[in-house]
Amino acid sequence: MSRYPFNDGIEGFLSINFGCSDQQSIDKARNSLQNIGRIFHLLKENGTIQSDNPARMVPNDIQYFVDERRSGGVSESTISRDLSYLDGYLRFRDNCSVGEYLEGIRRKDLEEKRDNSEKALRKIFLHNSRDLKDARMIKAYAFVMLAIVFDIHPDMLRKAKLRSQFNAGLSDYRLQFIDRSGSERDEHLDLNRLPVIERYIDQTYLLGLVNSTPRPLFPSSNPLFDYISPDESRELKNMVEKDIGIGFDYQLCTRIYLDMLQDDSPIRRREPIRREIWIPPMRRRSFFDRILGR
Repeated sequence: MSRYPFNDGIEGFLSINFGCSDQQSIDKARNSLQNIGRIFHLLKENGTIQSDNPARMVPNDIQYFVDERRSGGVSESTISRDLSYLDGYLRFRDNCSVGEYLEGIRRKDLEEKRDNSEKALRKIFLHNSRDLKDARMIKAYAFVMLAIVFDIHPDMLRKAKLRSQFNAGLSDYRLQFIDRSGSERDEHLDLNRLPVIERYIDQTYLLGLVNSTPRPLFPSSNPLFDYISPDESRELKNMVEKDIGIGFDYQLCTRIYLDMLQDDSPIRRREPIRREIWIPPMRRRSFFDRILGR
């Protein structure tokens, strides 16, 4: 084996995997792999990794390679391209270290995203129950709460409609929307348990009563359009994230929310979860206490 074992199999790899490619593509792959090999050799020489033999590399070696590239100011797109070449070359040498490294990163990112979403969910419920004053912020929290509680895709939520019917002298608000499966849904809005939604409806329809005719829940301020734009719906989420100081994923928040509902009631574990706010009997810790960690 030569002093540079990484380079020993490059030509064989190119002849098999790039045999039908044009010369420019072959040269580009060769140059990239040789440059990658030089970096791994440097890491071995300074004692960072144990071996620059592509058959012996482990996921931690890939992490050190990525760290070295980033410390040199290399762009993420270039690093991604390098990992693609490296993955193909190592698999040619029966080594799946790049795939294992990427899977580890994916799991770590998912765990971090779930942790962030759980923290965000608690803060969203906490802020939802406070006396918000700013009309734009009320709208933002109303949008986010509905998306999470009813598991509505933001693009479907911005097109949702609101109607009202009187029941025993009281106004019963209904939310109409298309869910993630493409089915039409008509859900009751329990405003006692969704205070920010009640405040939002009051401020939106202050000068015009909601009636049995469905009306846009999030009407556009532009008279040419019925609903808010996708950009505005994203901005509403950004406003909430800025207010609570943490980012979140809608679907993860919904999943965490429904898990908390199931965990909080032995009866509900045996029943289908309805997409509505539900607070367990007061003989147990309230749902808000649980979700806020009190």
